[in-house]
Amino acid sequence: EYAQALRALARSPGNVMLAMPNYREARWAGAYLEDAVEKPVVVDEASSNEETDRRKRRFFRGEGKVLVTSTRGTLTEGVDYDGAKLSTCAVVGVPLVNIGSPRIRAVQRAYGDAFGEDNAFEYALTVPAVRRARQAIGRVIRGVDEVGVRAFVGRRYTPDARNSVYPYLPEGEREEFTTMTPEFLAGQLDRFWSTHGG
Repeated sequence: EYAQALRALARSPGNVMLAMPNYREARWAGAYLEDAVEKPVVVDEASSNEETDRRKRRFFRGEGKVLVTSTRGTLTEGVDYDGAKLSTCAVVGVPLVNIGSPRIRAVQRAYGDAFGEDNAFEYALTVPAVRRARQAIGRVIRGVDEVGVRAFVGRRYTPDARNSVYPYLPEGEREEFTTMTPEFLAGQLDRFWSTHGG
């Protein structure tokens, strides 16, 4: 299902950013898409600022490309994707940090002490992860004249899913949602872009 969704999104016109939960999964998605789409695929990884800037310039230069990165990486925040620099962004999965690390366990414990054990995971991990996902898809539409596709890929973004993060999304964003299974995505994207000049 993920491969089918990634392929459909990557084939959208213009530049497409696919934000995976981590760089390891970004490498998997990039390797898969190299053979699945005709566009150049740029795979981001943890690197120096200079290398990240080179990768970003390569993504912006020329015809449409696919950038596969980590939702927790630097290319999903603080980068200006104005105008035609980005037409589609998808966040795949909920970008939770490694909950087994000693630092994250300490943060969760501190939130539990401050806000109660029942709220610790939600406040320390879920809310920041959803904020990061929202920030990533916010890269697409930067002004009133811009058109683009923003997608959350994964069942946890739907209202009735187990461990759903849907309630953490603002009501206005929830109203924009169109929930669908991957087999319908390509057709819906084709209809959208034919209507909006893609």
